[in-house]
Amino acid sequence: MQAIGIRAESIDSLKKEIQNNIQEGFNPTIATIFASVSADIEALQLSLKTQEFEIFGASSGGEILLSNDGLSIARASIVGLLIDLPAGHFSVAAFPENGDGSFSLGERAAQWAQEKFEHPAFLLLSAGLTADGEALIQGIQSISGKDTVIYGALAADDMMFQQTYVFDK
Repeated sequence: MQAIGIRAESIDSLKKEIQNNIQEGFNPTIATIFASVSADIEALQLSLKTQEFEIFGASSGGEILLSNDGLSIARASIVGLLIDLPAGHFSVAAFPENGDGSFSLGERAAQWAQEKFEHPAFLLLSAGLTADGEALIQGIQSISGKDTVIYGALAADDMMFQQTYVFDK
C-alpha cells in the first residue's frame, strides 16, 4: 500500500494535484477527501466523478495534513489522501439514515460489511448535525463485535451549524 497526501485551495487546484500525482506514476484506487463547506461540496463531488478511483469524503471544520511537505492546518481548504490499496480489500457504500437513528444506521452498515468481508474494518464518515457517533459505533459493534476496528469522523461545516455533508463517487 502506498498513500500520498494532497492539499488544495480550490476544486480546480485539487484536480491538478490529483492529476500531477497520477502523471508521476501513482495509481490510487481510493481517496478520502475532507473539505471546507466554502469549497462547495456538491460541485466538488460532481467534479470528482470523472476520476478512475473510488472516493469518499466529508465536509469539515478545519483541514489537517501531515505529509512529506510538512504539517498543514488550514480552514477553507481541501485535503485528501490518495491510497493505492488492492481493489478487493475495500468497498465503498453510502447508507442514508432514513430517520432510523444512528444505531440502526450502524447496524445496516455492519450487516453490509459482514456480507462483503469475513473480518471487516470500517473507515466511516457520518453527516448530520444530530448524528450520534457513539450510537453509530454501538450499532456496528452489535453486528460485527466489540473488537471491530472502526476509524472515521463526523462531518462538520466550519462551525456554522447549518448542514454537513458526506459524499462518495
